[in-house]
Amino acid sequence: MFLLLLASGPIPDGADAVVQVEDTEKVDNADEPKQVRLLVKTTKGNDISPVIRDSNHAMLLAAAIQHQFKVLDLGIAKDDEECQGRILDKAFASGINILLTSGGVSMGDKDFIKPLLEKRGKVHFNKVISCF
Repeated sequence: MFLLLLASGPIPDGADAVVQVEDTEKVDNADEPKQVRLLVKTTKGNDISPVIRDSNHAMLLAAAIQHQFKVLDLGIAKDDEECQGRILDKAFASGINILLTSGGVSMGDKDFIKPLLEKRGKVHFNKVISCF
């Protein structure tokens, strides 16, 4: 059995593994319309951990300040396309040179950032991974 969760959503009691939606594909089956196929191997306990919301905010803010960047902190956006669009418009209207976002860029139903940015201009980077 599978359950679709939004990023950073609570993991239900009894769940024994979490797999990113990017590592699944929908299976068309007349009997069970909501089946998925896993594209990766997983094991019991995979990605089961306490949820840490907004885990990147403090690190990104501290790094920008350390490098003496002028920072415009636009806070945490709701999972709402119009709200996120207004926040992006405010950012661009302020004359920013660089926009850093964290979250809302994957394949979930509430991941609006990439398409909103593409409507407003060219996206130069996508899914930058930092390894520490």
